[in-house]
Parts: sequence; structure tokens; C-alpha cells
Amino acid sequence: MVEPVILSADILTQARLWRDDCLRRWNEAGQLPPPRIGEAIFTSPVDGSQRRVVLDLYPLILGGVRGKTRPGVLEADETETEGYTIALNASMINPALDSLLAIILHELTHALDPECDKDIQMQNPATGIRVILSSMQQYDLASERRAFSAMWTADLAQDILDGTYHDPDDAITRYCLRATEFAAFVQYTHHLHQERLEHFSKIVDALKSRGC
Repeated sequence: MVEPVILSADILTQARLWRDDCLRRWNEAGQLPPPRIGEAIFTSPVDGSQRRVVLDLYPLILGGVRGKTRPGVLEADETETEGYTIALNASMINPALDSLLAIILHELTHALDPECDKDIQMQNPATGIRVILSSMQQYDLASERRAFSAMWTADLAQDILDGTYHDPDDAITRYCLRATEFAAFVQYTHHLHQERLEHFSKIVDALKSRGC
């Protein structure tokens, strides 16, 4: 089984701040200003490394995804520096309907997970010939399996505080209604059902142990 990523309280706090900043940006009149929402230095909950992550909100990004994470940061002077960039696709996100915090946490988990580094390297070998994966092959990547669970950490914490958390199966069923990508992941990965339950259980145990 691939072990889950347990996001710290500090990570959840920063993700909530970024969500609020994104919502303010959406509510501003006129064109979207420069895409940079913010940046922060995080401690990876996996290996303890320090990682710089920036969050950008674009009117449109290619690829038909709501969010994408890549190594590297493009600075204002067009130079590329170390870190990770999360790009959110405003054209595919409806703040009134979509779980924006879960989307941010999914991508932030990628930025903080060494398994994501390995998966990116596997798809971009030194030969220069990019490895194209099917949706099913992507679902089987360790980094995706971890991110699809970790993305619900904040929702699980809120459910525990509200007294609405019952068990992993119930939570997974409810969260499928909040994100079509998660619903598709659950639908097409029946072979990962037990692992998913284990992930949710371990995340809930960690949240309860620290008082959410």
C-alpha cells in the first residue's frame, strides 16, 4: 500500500489563506490582474525538506485541468528559479460549486511529495521523449493516489469538528459529489478502494490526535 500524506496544520492554514485570496481575486471587477496569488516555504510532511511553492491563478491554462503543479518558478524577469508552481485554471473552476480548497490541497500535496518528483522524472526521462500516460495509468501513480486522499484533509477536519464525520466510506461518497475528478478517480480505481479507506482513516486519526 502507498502510505498517505498527512498535511500539517500549517499547510492547511496557508491553503485556506490562498483560497480566500483566490476568491477575492475572482470578485474583483474587470480583468484578472497578474496571476501570482502568493508564495510560501513549506516543510514537506513526507521527508522534512523545505520547499518553496508559489500559487498562480490564470484565466486559462491548456490541458483541460483545474490545476497543475510543475517544478520550477518563473519569475517576473522571465528567469526560472527553484521551487514549485501551482497553476489554477480559472476558466474551469466555479467558486460557488467547486471545492476550491480541495483543489489547492491536491496540487499542494504534489508540490510537497517526493513521490511526485519521481513520477515527473519517470514521465520526462533524460532521453527527452515524454512518456504519455492514460488516465488509468495516471490514477495508479503513487503521487496521484496520495493527493486524491490528502486533498480532503481540510474537509475531514471540518466534518470532525461539526460532528458530521461517520466513516471513510461515507466521507468518500459525499466528497465525490464535490469534485468530478475525485468521483472519476473513485469510479475507475476499485482496486484501490481498501487503500483509499486506509488513507482516510489515517488522516482522520492524525487530525483527531492534534484536535483537528
